[in-house]
Amino acid sequence: MQLIIAEKPSVAKDLARVLPGNFKQHEGYFEGPDHLITWAVGHMMELKTPEDYAPELSAWLMDSLPIIPGEASGTSGQVLPPFQRKARSGMTKQLRLIRKLGQREDVTELVNACDAAREGELIFREIDDYMGLNKPVKRLWLQSMTASGIRQAFDNIQDAEVYRGLSAAAYCRAEADWLIGMNATRGITKRLKGRRESGVWSAGRVQTPTLALLVHRELKVLAHVPKPFWRLKGTFTCHGTDYTAQYRLTRTAKDADKIWAEKEAEALLAACQKQPVSISEKVSESTRRSPMLHSLTSLQKEANSRFGMSAKRTLGAAQRLYEGFKVLTYPRTDSSALPQDYRNHVDEVIQSLAGQTTANDLQASFSEGKRADAIPEAAQTVLDKGLQNASRNFDDSKVGDHFAIIPTGKWPSTPLGGDDAKVFELVLRRFLAAFMEPSRWQKVIRSTEVQVADKSGLPSWAQEGLPTFFTESNRLVFPGWQLVDRRPPESELLADIGISPGETAEGNSKALEIEPDQTRPPKRYTEASLLKAMETATDLDLDAHGEFEDEDDLQSLKSSGLGTPATRADTIESLIAKGYVLRSGKTLRAAAKGITLVDFLERLKINNLAKAELTAEMEFHLHQVQEGKRDPEQYMVEVKESVRDFAEKVRLFQYEDLFTELEPIGACPKDGEPIFEGLKGYRCSKIPVGDQFEILVKGMGREAKVALPEVCELLAAEAQKLDGVASVESLPKRTNGYVRLKMSSAGPTPDVIAMLEAMVDRVLPENSIKESKVSAMEPDECGFTIWKEFRGRYLNRPVVETLLETKDTGPLDGFVSMRGETYAGRIRLDDEFKLEFEAYKGYKGSDDSGAVAPELISYVINDAPYLTCPKCEEGKIIESPTHFECQVEGSDKGCGLKMPRTVCKREMTRADLLTYFDPAVGHTEWIEDFVSRKGRAFTARLMRKPNGRHGFEFKPREGGPRKKVTKKKTTKKAAKKKATKKKATKKKAAKKVTKKKTVKEA
Repeated sequence: MQLIIAEKPSVAKDLARVLPGNFKQHEGYFEGPDHLITWAVGHMMELKTPEDYAPELSAWLMDSLPIIPGEASGTSGQVLPPFQRKARSGMTKQLRLIRKLGQREDVTELVNACDAAREGELIFREIDDYMGLNKPVKRLWLQSMTASGIRQAFDNIQDAEVYRGLSAAAYCRAEADWLIGMNATRGITKRLKGRRESGVWSAGRVQTPTLALLVHRELKVLAHVPKPFWRLKGTFTCHGTDYTAQYRLTRTAKDADKIWAEKEAEALLAACQKQPVSISEKVSESTRRSPMLHSLTSLQKEANSRFGMSAKRTLGAAQRLYEGFKVLTYPRTDSSALPQDYRNHVDEVIQSLAGQTTANDLQASFSEGKRADAIPEAAQTVLDKGLQNASRNFDDSKVGDHFAIIPTGKWPSTPLGGDDAKVFELVLRRFLAAFMEPSRWQKVIRSTEVQVADKSGLPSWAQEGLPTFFTESNRLVFPGWQLVDRRPPESELLADIGISPGETAEGNSKALEIEPDQTRPPKRYTEASLLKAMETATDLDLDAHGEFEDEDDLQSLKSSGLGTPATRADTIESLIAKGYVLRSGKTLRAAAKGITLVDFLERLKINNLAKAELTAEMEFHLHQVQEGKRDPEQYMVEVKESVRDFAEKVRLFQYEDLFTELEPIGACPKDGEPIFEGLKGYRCSKIPVGDQFEILVKGMGREAKVALPEVCELLAAEAQKLDGVASVESLPKRTNGYVRLKMSSAGPTPDVIAMLEAMVDRVLPENSIKESKVSAMEPDECGFTIWKEFRGRYLNRPVVETLLETKDTGPLDGFVSMRGETYAGRIRLDDEFKLEFEAYKGYKGSDDSGAVAPELISYVINDAPYLTCPKCEEGKIIESPTHFECQVEGSDKGCGLKMPRTVCKREMTRADLLTYFDPAVGHTEWIEDFVSRKGRAFTARLMRKPNGRHGFEFKPREGGPRKKVTKKKTTKKAAKKKATKKKATKKKAAKKVTKKKTVKEA
């Protein structure tokens, strides 16, 4: 009996469907005659947290770093046990079941059927370690979830020992990420987190170097100063055909289309107005090579460029098409080639895509009609001409653990819509394009010379030769692979005006116009371009690495990057969730918090986190571990050394040392003193003066060797002995203690603070307090500061220099609203030395920030009747792959009422929506498992709006809504009047009491 452990329940179900014999389903597993099949739910085990090793590590202290399992760590120097794992929350029940199944006497062998990748290997190995059975293990390597793919995987099942290197790399990856992430997050948070901030400043082996790529691009964008220019465009006619062209001083020179003075543009316009023109064309031939088959990264880039889909959305759709619909092969691959023995499968799939019957089947696979256009025609073309580029596409040397993403030849059970349809279409088109001929193009350059008779009116730089307008475009001569993939729209093709190359024709100008514009900053990253940057993150000098003699190793190093194809999407989403990166349409930009973090790391020269190429080298070393070419222990030694270096730098640096090499950014507008840059702002350098100081000590509670009151008394007694101290007061509280000092005369606060900090370090007993801080109380200081983050935008040096010099930054892009949307504005410095903001309209950036369609998951359609539409009362609510929507009988359309089948990552079922579509109710019951954009679960119910769309209603707070308490401001005059009134009331009351007493006595 074999115990098969799959990564997910859906995979286990597919295995039970294909393996021989009848399988009976139990809670948590399937049982057949020769197999037990159970499943994990992703990672079921996790590395223990620092406090699991030693309770003292629950406190985030700089002196505790570095924390390295197996070595002395923490303030006590306790030697921690080696790395240990524990069950994740909610996983204990399934883990116990798996162990119980594995302990059965009839189970003689375990089968690892988790994902065929590094993380899948780790998931199984952790479960195997937890079971502790020491039974033989086999490895099932699944590339396709079709029945034939599963049978083929069982035919090729191997001993788990073959994948020992993959297992070692998986453990190294997990433990390296723990060491770097845990120490970096604690150290950076302690040094950068402000008092009013919530959350942590997290850092990681892959996420922080990825952030650095975005930050470096963002700083270039922010440093850009727009410069105005003008373009001259014209509409011309020749042989009865109109076309447009643009003036250029020369065709190829950079910025040749820009006219830098408006008056010169107007002079050029006047000279060219209503003049005859001569037209000629140059034509050159070119070919466009057919593209490679899709890897995950290329598929993510294509989906982002075409549809604006994020990498995570694309991976999610590809995974559903692989696991659920079984129409794609394994998607988490970095390969763009197929093994040699896959040629028969390719032939079968292409034959299935060709022909009229298949065209109808293919059309039925999509809920949107045009998704299948040209696919059967292209498949027939491949059959007629044979497979092109076979040696490139079938190459065993370019296939690693997995091959390229291709269709399995199976049709989806019901039509696809939304993201799933888009991704399936992209793979189908690329699959055929890769086996087709190159496309052939003509590049056409049309020159339109204006026959200016009198050149004296032209600007001096335009008087040589005749003013020339250019039109450049392409003509498709032979479609080749572009019959099916990246098909050019007709609007992009240049119309023929009947001129042969080398001939000249006469024409006329119909209209000329001046178009104002301004220079653009460099383009920010889109997800497509960031994925490419992550893929090729290494800039290593290969000649400096003599150890790499193997050509394969050199090639791997050149192509090593940040993370793996399977993890890059999560890395990008993590940076956004943590507030380091903002997404606007297709564009990604580093936020002020992200820029501050990378600036801090680079100034401390913590290069393994700040430089992408060093992390890429670590990824390459991990690849060597997987290939058995590097010892896992040696890899971990390198990681631990980098962690020790990080801890020392973060613990010992002084903030004032970070910017010592920089000149003052300007003069303070309040007192004329130099302003210097700091980590989070630009501050006046006037030295503050004060005579009152405070020592704050945070207690350790019962763990302290000396109680907090005694520590305060000890510090107070020692402070009294210092020169210049007039009085000392000890104020121990329950958790914090304060020692306040009054000096005999005011002096520079930095000097006094340094003296007191030295005294505290000298006097404090060991293991008595968590931390201490010395600060001046109400010092006499200028305090003028321009913070680096203003309205969500990072204020870099050029902007602040301009602001200090002219009191106006001019138009700036990149301010961020509360909703995460970006906008332009300008900052001014007012007479009270405060920053004023003014929104600016009409700013032209270079980002692709267009709207992106929301994520839509494709579901199996239930054709059974549902409900009458509550909006129009004529149509019926039907299911589409992505929505519940109104449809009127005899028509393809309805009244517009729609409900997505996924709302906030939660599938909406017919049962959920019964009351929502009920005319008398109009809302769902309370639903508890919605998930917000930030990944937090929340409870709400969906309300049907009059327009047919939905909205949320949230539960009221327990005990009713909180009332805001507002303090009324009262003037001195009003307060005095109130006090007088109270006095008068008291006197009046006293008189009444006296009068009553008198009456009573009488």
